[in-house]
Amino acid sequence: MTALEVDQCGLGASVQDTGRYGHRRYGVSTAGVMDRRALGLANALVGNSVDKAVVELALSGASFRVSGGQVLLSVCGPGTRLTVSGQSIPEHTSAKAVDGDIVTVGPPRNGFYSYLAIAGGFQTASVLGSRSCHRRSGIGGNLLSKGDLLPCLTTTATKSLCFPEGVNYNNDDAIGIIPGPQFDMFNEGVWSQLLSTRYKISQRSDRMGICLIGPRLLCDKGHYIVSEGVVPGSIQVPGDGTPIVLGRDCQTVG
Repeated sequence: MTALEVDQCGLGASVQDTGRYGHRRYGVSTAGVMDRRALGLANALVGNSVDKAVVELALSGASFRVSGGQVLLSVCGPGTRLTVSGQSIPEHTSAKAVDGDIVTVGPPRNGFYSYLAIAGGFQTASVLGSRSCHRRSGIGGNLLSKGDLLPCLTTTATKSLCFPEGVNYNNDDAIGIIPGPQFDMFNEGVWSQLLSTRYKISQRSDRMGICLIGPRLLCDKGHYIVSEGVVPGSIQVPGDGTPIVLGRDCQTVG
């Protein structure tokens, strides 16, 4: 069996793909990668479709040992570096690794998440149509740790691919907000405040939700209402008025 053995990784490392869909009505979270664009780029460099499973790393690097065969791999993420047995690989370029090679992914220099893709995708167990790990429920496995084996396919491919013009991760485009069902519970002043204020991301943030630090969004009619269905990307405003942008591991109601 060809596999990558985890030699070292950060606390937030996990296997992810595009997520599991069609099960939220049963209380099953979608999960999946936090950065869909980086997923697509990493998979494209090794000839994969966008839905193949990758390793997601959060704010940290990782190292792996190739076992049992030859693999073709790539790394994408803002400012992320890849080395194979000490040889530095140009940014946004796929590389071959063989049995015994040490694959090292450096931490992202300009962002939060980075992705390691491998030709054919990682062959971990599929649960409800996805290999994505949802940490809180245990669906799709657990976070990665030293000694874990990640099965993959042996490849005969030797040609590396690259993006010759590089990839621009600097994006200052505005993010649109669509008013939700409880929009009319907030007055116009709160809405203007949300759109005009610069918020910071709290260290309490994780894959379940991005907690924002800034002015509180207080509701005239009270925050305590009957829970309704929510999806990743929803902005939840709990009783203390602190806005939370729900992430890929978010709950199904709130």
